[in-house]
Amino acid sequence: MGSLTSLIADMIGVAKDLTQDLQPNVTWKAWTGQDNQGASTYQTRTITAIVEKKQRLVSGRGGEMVTSQYYIGILEPLPDTAVTDSGDPRSNPVDPRDIFILPDGQTGPIVSIDGFMNRATSRPFYTQVYLG
Repeated sequence: MGSLTSLIADMIGVAKDLTQDLQPNVTWKAWTGQDNQGASTYQTRTITAIVEKKQRLVSGRGGEMVTSQYYIGILEPLPDTAVTDSGDPRSNPVDPRDIFILPDGQTGPIVSIDGFMNRATSRPFYTQVYLG
C-alpha cells in the first residue's frame, strides 16, 4: 500500500482527468518583476483549470473577509516563476501580483490563494485562486 501522500496525488490526478472536459484554458500572467521604468513584467502561460463564477466570502491575504467573484481550481502542481531584476521576491507558485484571465476575458485582483501542501515537495498538490 502506498503512502497517503501518493494516494492524495493520485486522487487529484483522477479528479483532473475526470473533469478535463470542464476545464477551460486560462491565461496565467506570472509576475516576474519590474522593467527599468517600474512597470510590472510577466511570464505568460496557458493552463487548464476549473473555473466557477460565484460570489463567496473568502479570507483575504490580511485575514479580512472579502468577496470573491471567481474561483479557479488548478488540479496540478504549478512551476515556480523566477523574478528578473526586481529585488522584490515573489511567492511561488502563485503570487498576489499575478494576473489570471478567464476564457471570456474576465479578470480581477487575486483576493486569496490556497492549496493543500505536499510535505514531501513543500509544494501544493493543487492551487485555488479566488479573484475579486
